[in-house]
Amino acid sequence: MVFQKEAYALSAGIHLPNSTRKKMLKIKILVALIILTANNGNCQNKAYDDKTEIHKSVAKILRKEGTKFSVLGTTKKNIFSNFAFSEGGGGLDTSPNRPWNKKEWIGFVKSIDTSAITNYSLNIHKTSQKHAENELIFAPIIFSKENDKALCIWELHSVSSGSGQVAAWYYEKEKEKWILKGSQIVSISD
Repeated sequence: MVFQKEAYALSAGIHLPNSTRKKMLKIKILVALIILTANNGNCQNKAYDDKTEIHKSVAKILRKEGTKFSVLGTTKKNIFSNFAFSEGGGGLDTSPNRPWNKKEWIGFVKSIDTSAITNYSLNIHKTSQKHAENELIFAPIIFSKENDKALCIWELHSVSSGSGQVAAWYYEKEKEKWILKGSQIVSISD
């Protein structure tokens, strides 16, 4: 109600004092910031939903294979050190239908700057198993600018022996769902 008279005066073309116009400008800026913050939050939630969908997909597939593991509650970008980004992520399998051998995937992988990527917390704790023999550790998922490709690199580490493997899984978005298109073992340690 305070600015109702001022709003009417502006619409009627009546000149307002500078102090009143400054107050109204501050309110407009505040409203614009609130709108921008709300929109930015929606974008982050969508990315978070995409990440969660992919993380859960990996865990589900590994469990189907009979692997027992707990999930580390945060990503670890040091897992990237096992992956050949500068070479486009190519693997030993040179079949042209593998994602890592396709031109668009090679271009995407080569363009990734891992120094700009940060770790984040995971939202899949309820799928963890206590006293598991393995620990599943995710690197941060990397999405293409078009949000149609996602590279998920993870490590499955044996708690008892210290051995493990690092894998790269290639996802593509089809009809708003992330589909696994290929996977490769990047390294094995014992």
